[in-house]
Amino acid sequence: MESEVLATELKATGRDRASFHVCLISLYNSIAPGLRIISALLKREGYTVDFVFLHGNLSTPDHPDPFTSTERDLLVGLCRELKPDLIGIGVTSSFLHLLMRDVVATIRKTIDVPILLGGIHVTIVPERCVDHADYLCIGEGEATIVKLAECLRTGNLRALRDVPGLVYREDGKVRWNPERCPVKNLDELPYQDIDEAGKYLLESDRLVEVDPILEQSCYPTYASRGCPFNCSFCSRDLINDASGLRRAIRFRSPEHVIGELEAAKQKCLNMRSVRLWDDTFPTRLSWLREFTQLYKERVGLPFEIWLHPKSVRREAVCMLKEAGLASVDIGIESGSQRVRREIFNRPEKQEDVIATSHVLADCGIERVTFDLILEHEYERLADKWETLDLLLRLKGSFKLNMHGLSYLPKTALTERALKDGFITEDELEFVFDGGLEANMLHHRWVKPPRPNNADARGLIWPRLYFLTQYPFLSPRVIRSIARWASKSKLVAGAVICVVDMLWGMEEWRPELEYPGLVQRVRRGGLEPFLRAHPGVVFIGRLILAFVRRVRRSLIRLEPGRST
Repeated sequence: MESEVLATELKATGRDRASFHVCLISLYNSIAPGLRIISALLKREGYTVDFVFLHGNLSTPDHPDPFTSTERDLLVGLCRELKPDLIGIGVTSSFLHLLMRDVVATIRKTIDVPILLGGIHVTIVPERCVDHADYLCIGEGEATIVKLAECLRTGNLRALRDVPGLVYREDGKVRWNPERCPVKNLDELPYQDIDEAGKYLLESDRLVEVDPILEQSCYPTYASRGCPFNCSFCSRDLINDASGLRRAIRFRSPEHVIGELEAAKQKCLNMRSVRLWDDTFPTRLSWLREFTQLYKERVGLPFEIWLHPKSVRREAVCMLKEAGLASVDIGIESGSQRVRREIFNRPEKQEDVIATSHVLADCGIERVTFDLILEHEYERLADKWETLDLLLRLKGSFKLNMHGLSYLPKTALTERALKDGFITEDELEFVFDGGLEANMLHHRWVKPPRPNNADARGLIWPRLYFLTQYPFLSPRVIRSIARWASKSKLVAGAVICVVDMLWGMEEWRPELEYPGLVQRVRRGGLEPFLRAHPGVVFIGRLILAFVRRVRRSLIRLEPGRST
């Protein structure tokens, strides 16, 4: 075994920890809080650590840039230059399985170094990863990688048997060590490692020595680990099972969270807001009272959180708002109570979702986003009508994050879909072998193409949901549009055409394309009027979108222009 040879050499040289070099690689995730904590922990123990971010975050865009041959050469060159004694690769999604194999193979062809794989994907399907690396880390990996580094540094390979959460080969056989108990006191962990030294960003065929997080205006972190819910489509329970948690939640102390944010403000000069990525943000009132008071006094920046409808309480939200809460994401996943209860295993009722919207609106939360999973095999026509009805009953303005259902490996819903015949084992293999871009297109809901013989009425529902984001469009108007579109292909096609133009305008900045018009509006003192009359803005943007589409069509028709 290659790592055995290397470990013997290390023992012979008697190297200290500072001379033992660990290289961490994050795949399509420049946030990487888990790896950043591991990096900080290794440094605290005296090891030398470098960090490579292979591309930015996986969540966007729908068409992620590929791992190119130029980037392969740059990665190999960097590894040769750094000469690491251990490489650790974090794999946060099953969509990255093919890329993970590619990265490992690229490194293996050129340098001889032990490789450790860890992360959510490795924890859930270790049997698919064990042939691609020397070591696997199952569950929370902070203590595991530190123990592994120590065993390799000293050459004491027999001690690997005593490292919980580690999978490796011994005498030609795969050895599965017992699961590691999770960290009970999260305050024992260091803050995330954020600084310029030893950080590299590899993307767009360029290798730059920089920590991407230092360039961002929004600093990401967590206040807790775990989730009290058990959604059938989510991998969280599988991760909990691997760690023996059974949906237990652990909290960092408010002081520990605030201490990290204060340190981040000193280093991240562009920091303008905070994103707390907890599965569902802590709403225990005793914890919140201390957190909100410290946050107001020592951080004072707008922040964003995730909440579950069952965890939203008026007193808690009002405290968070006073401390700076500016944006809340709520996962409702379906407006149908049947789908939520019977298919997604979610406990909230329609009244809970509606009450949540009232609390957020009454407390004055600026940005509210509801998450929806659409267009899947378990959804019936009646469920779509119920979803539309629920959205029209929500209070206040909101945005919708609409995407498709991905059948993730081993989840309860995936196992059910296999039994029900909605997916096959071959189709499930696509998650591992389809590649990143194909999986992202399948996962993130994209407006479907319209074949020539397509019935537009089958494509109308996401567009109708989209219209509920505009509070000046009354529920009565949207329900009328829905009834007409469900009966007439012509009406449905017209609605799709209009909404798709609006959809494309969501990220468009008209002031960049029509600066003269915007300046005239400002000079004329029309801004207060437009803010008070969003319907006028809606019609204006629609007209500009139509003009923009016509202009682009004319440009494509010019001689010498290719389509």
